[in-house]
Amino acid sequence: MRIQYESAQDRSVERHLINEFVSTSAKKLPVSYGFDFLVKNGRSSSVWEVKRRSKAYDTWFVSLLKLLKAKQYESLGIEAYALVEIDKVPYKVRLTETPHHIGWGGRSDRNDSADQEPMVHYKLSDMEKLP
Repeated sequence: MRIQYESAQDRSVERHLINEFVSTSAKKLPVSYGFDFLVKNGRSSSVWEVKRRSKAYDTWFVSLLKLLKAKQYESLGIEAYALVEIDKVPYKVRLTETPHHIGWGGRSDRNDSADQEPMVHYKLSDMEKLP
């Protein structure tokens, strides 16, 4: 199993963002589920990946593995979303939407070879800005 880099501060930020923009009843999922939260709304469910980024680029990118996991959830009728706060602006995207492009990338500041992988890029202009 991979090293988990998520800190208590990261989890606090995730909880704040999901509570503010999606639902205060969101349940934190175990790491093995591949997403941060499960939200139930009546008979429907959704999973959410929640991130905060301090610098804006033209795209927001995430592991191709996350998109593949999103497709698995959606095949069961569970919608898969990302809630991303970028430079203090919150965005939402359904992860099964066609990405702008797929490239190679990831983090390079931790000396962890598993941080470099195929990444899917979503254009910020195609993502929904939240109020």
